[in-house]
Amino acid sequence: MSIRNLVLIGPRAAGKSKTARRVHKYLGFQHLSTDVLICYEEGMSISDIVKKKGWAYFRDVEYRVLEKVSLLNGYVVDCGGGIVVDLDEQQKEIRSDRKMVLLKNLGYVVQLNADFDYIYDKVNNDKTRPPLADREGFKKLMHQRQQYFSELTDVVLNTTRKRGRQISKELLPFLEDAGFRLLRKPGEEAQ
Repeated sequence: MSIRNLVLIGPRAAGKSKTARRVHKYLGFQHLSTDVLICYEEGMSISDIVKKKGWAYFRDVEYRVLEKVSLLNGYVVDCGGGIVVDLDEQQKEIRSDRKMVLLKNLGYVVQLNADFDYIYDKVNNDKTRPPLADREGFKKLMHQRQQYFSELTDVVLNTTRKRGRQISKELLPFLEDAGFRLLRKPGEEAQ
């Protein structure tokens, strides 16, 4: 089996985007973000989509974007923190079977994770993101999502208080072991 893509999953603020922006250069892959694609397709920010149309609508758009992304090869894909969930009739988060299938087939899946308090403190007052639930509600939500992330994950890295460069250096040996060919190593000039 050849590796089609590198897929980064995990909670908000775990460093998926900053890691993707670094790692794609070492692999010679393109980089894309499911959240950026959603914003492009909808013509508004995620916060505005959620305010105007609700989370269920957002999760459906997320699925449609992931369907398109699943056709690509040679990408580092950073996924939104809720990529593994949908909503039931009562607007409660549930495992998204439809997105899990797409993610499993998309490529090598790396979960970036950070300590709960670090994530919560980092994003609690970030106005560019949809608001968090209260601390305990968010902790419960993260615990539930973690179970779904674990079903997909080929490797897990803890990113608490780490910069993108450090996360990338820790990730690259796992990628080499998985069969990715590195165009260059950290510290080497780009060709």
